[in-house]
Amino acid sequence: SEALLNNIDFNGGVSVSSISLENGKYELISDHSLGYFDAVVMATPATISKNIISNDLLPDYLIEFMHSQEYVANVHAAYLVDAKDVQGMLAYYYPCGDWDTPIGAIVLHNAKCLESAKAPDGKELVSVYLLDEPSKALLDKPDDEVFEKVWDIARDFEPSLPVNKENMVVFKRSEAIPLHAVGRFLEADAIQQKQSGSLVFAGDYLSSATVEGALRSGRWAANKLLGKTNSVF
Repeated sequence: SEALLNNIDFNGGVSVSSISLENGKYELISDHSLGYFDAVVMATPATISKNIISNDLLPDYLIEFMHSQEYVANVHAAYLVDAKDVQGMLAYYYPCGDWDTPIGAIVLHNAKCLESAKAPDGKELVSVYLLDEPSKALLDKPDDEVFEKVWDIARDFEPSLPVNKENMVVFKRSEAIPLHAVGRFLEADAIQQKQSGSLVFAGDYLSSATVEGALRSGRWAANKLLGKTNSVF
């Protein structure tokens, strides 16, 4: 990433409140002007994009699509446990079908891939992900409470998990994953193909709802500005 940013003016940790068009250039506003730019890639959730950009700068089909986009919430808590206490457990636990549980997934990272996490020797990193409604119930709770609640839920689902654990980090996202209803991918693809000009949109809501989908859409947006041939998915 450092090599990519060579000879580039980079502004990090800045909250953009609005974008306006003046004399053919886009002005980005925070608590002050961040400057004028020839082109902008909006790689933000749909709800952020629609709040930052005036409808006057957007075609009707894009306004309608962004306003109709729904998201699911997610709480993700990570813990360190003694590796010996989870020896023999599976790397992934994904409830499917009609299973009535708040659990979205449980992942043992070292068991999944030794290179996926830098857990200390003798330790295993365990991530627990909750589904939408259980996550919403915890979004405003203190982290200490969330850690204990999520671990209790995880152990209720999989009793093989040990009692003892070390709390590492908790992520509370109100808009974690874009909800792709039936036909949404076709709509997203059509919108990508219609986009033109120097203001283009990217993000997982315009591709598959994954990190890879977000990356592909960002590459697509860059290619669009460069006039190169594109493929969304």
